[in-house]
Amino acid sequence: SGVFANVYGCDYISYKPNQAVAFDAHGGSVYPDTISVMFGTKYGSLPTPSRDGYSFMGWTEVPELMPNYDISIYGSFEARTYTIKFVVDGRTITRKLQYGTRITPPEMGTLEGYTLKWINLPTTMPDHDIVVNGEYSPITYTLIYKVDGVEYERLEYALGETVVPIP
Repeated sequence: SGVFANVYGCDYISYKPNQAVAFDAHGGSVYPDTISVMFGTKYGSLPTPSRDGYSFMGWTEVPELMPNYDISIYGSFEARTYTIKFVVDGRTITRKLQYGTRITPPEMGTLEGYTLKWINLPTTMPDHDIVVNGEYSPITYTLIYKVDGVEYERLEYALGETVVPIP
């Protein structure tokens, strides 16, 4: 910014020749995070920030020429898209999801007496392609033996498993 002064009856405005440009990478990282640019000139090459799971789309709010004051400019990012494959019993369903999107597994069908369990299912899409495996696990049932209304023994059985009477 200019400084106004009156020296010996003459008005003077002085300007700081270089101004600071601060880079805001919106959650990413950038080096350098500040540069010095001469007032009234073009910026030259600006640094490229990085941010996990995102592609840099450019800087916003960049004046054509450097003003006579310090400024901040802001990085614009777009979430990258990755592939997720859901695999169960040799069947595969493939989806494309953006980084950070909440993952909802697809309907893979039911199997009587079994529940589908996802083995390595993250909550949100990571910043790389993934394969999520599922397996059908037998539903277990609890058999409670009671004698005169008092619980005697409790045993777990899967569907189709032979129930063995206790003595």
